[in-house]
Amino acid sequence: MNRKEFLKWSAIAPLAVLAGCHSEQNGLNAPTAPSSTPTTTNAAPTSTQNPAEVASVKDAIYVADPGNDCIVRFQDFNGNGWTTFGGHVSGFLGPTAVALDSSGRIYLTDSFNDRIVRMDDMNGKNLTAFGSTGNGNNQFHYPVSIAIDAKNRIYVADDQNNRIVRIDDMNGTNWVAYGTNGVEEGQFQSLKGIALDSKGRIYIMSRDRIIRIDDMNGTHWTTYGTSGTTKGTFSNPEQIALDSHDRIYVCDLSNNRIVRINDMTGNGWVAFGTAGSGTHQFNFPCGVALDPQNRIYIVDRGNYRVVRVDDMNGTNWVTLGSQGTGQGKFYNPSYIAYR
Repeated sequence: MNRKEFLKWSAIAPLAVLAGCHSEQNGLNAPTAPSSTPTTTNAAPTSTQNPAEVASVKDAIYVADPGNDCIVRFQDFNGNGWTTFGGHVSGFLGPTAVALDSSGRIYLTDSFNDRIVRMDDMNGKNLTAFGSTGNGNNQFHYPVSIAIDAKNRIYVADDQNNRIVRIDDMNGTNWVAYGTNGVEEGQFQSLKGIALDSKGRIYIMSRDRIIRIDDMNGTHWTTYGTSGTTKGTFSNPEQIALDSHDRIYVCDLSNNRIVRINDMTGNGWVAFGTAGSGTHQFNFPCGVALDPQNRIYIVDRGNYRVVRVDDMNGTNWVTLGSQGTGQGKFYNPSYIAYR
């Protein structure tokens, strides 16, 4: 099986090993990363952006598409402003997650290269990479998700090292890591999404539960969720996001639904979606993001599309995408960000 066939398989398998859709608890791990990682891309990545375009584009959706080894940006559900950066000869190897800082700079987890990447725009201006393969300082082993706080500090879910990492900048200044392997307090397994709320508290998806901590010391460790298909349970949850009210949204991948709760007690639980390819249906949803109006953006991986709804009733359902490599197409889309 070649790599693209493997990525296609991961797009339709509920326990996929790429782009966070892996499950150690079911005996599947991310493939072993390369033994060494370059600090810059191996070749000049390609971009479909107009070089004259301004660096920071607001009101745009960003999607990591590891099947095409690229990041995609578009501005509406007609596909206007469709821009890609990367590609199979770019040096990227399975970029799984994307985030933006307050200046509009773009960050991604280049997962199979065991590094994170930052660039100023979708032309790759000032592209900077950080990290190498390992379990020490300044090293990652399958970094799967990334978030940026109000101070532009960088948080990474370092999956195969069972830890989260925070650094101040792309030099690794003030590196701090938290977590070990396990299921007790201070421990993680099968790390997936990471996000922050308006107070700077950190939310992490680990196995079939949400974990919240106040800081990188693990203060006020709180968990919510168990394995299952009913209220209060998840099955291979993926990306996590928060809206302007700090309500929590989770892509419950194997249950083919999006879940929203008001807080870490599960108050206000509401689920949306069933299995399928039609309206109000998902096929392994793995990415979720909110815009300033609290509209919900969902990466519907197995259907090769991005969905937007106004609310958890699915009001004004609209989609963009199909399987492939050209404009308006995805091949194993993963996590999503909005700016």
